[in-house]
Amino acid sequence: MLGLTKPAIGKFNKDTIYVNILLSSDNLFFEVYEVVGDEFYYIIQYIGPEKIASQFKHKFVLESVAEEITVCKVASSYGTDVKEVCDTGKCVKLSCDTVERFLDEDKHISE
Repeated sequence: MLGLTKPAIGKFNKDTIYVNILLSSDNLFFEVYEVVGDEFYYIIQYIGPEKIASQFKHKFVLESVAEEITVCKVASSYGTDVKEVCDTGKCVKLSCDTVERFLDEDKHISE
């Protein structure tokens, strides 16, 4: 399974942790957007048996008129601590400067 994920976080604020629950084909996922220091992290975790999590891949996309960033990753297990996912690099990690290039005038991520 490959799912396309376009950020739906509303107004971007470095001090806010955004959390969503996603349902796809009877599978449940936990989605987190968070800024730590000056780094933006995006994580998808599968809620279910750990051995099944690696079957799920997602594509994270940021687009503007002039640029596009696409990152493909395998979902981690919900049983894995979010900090561990970040520390091991099993997530999308971008500098905030990079993410801010994709914000519109209202500080929303462009769609």
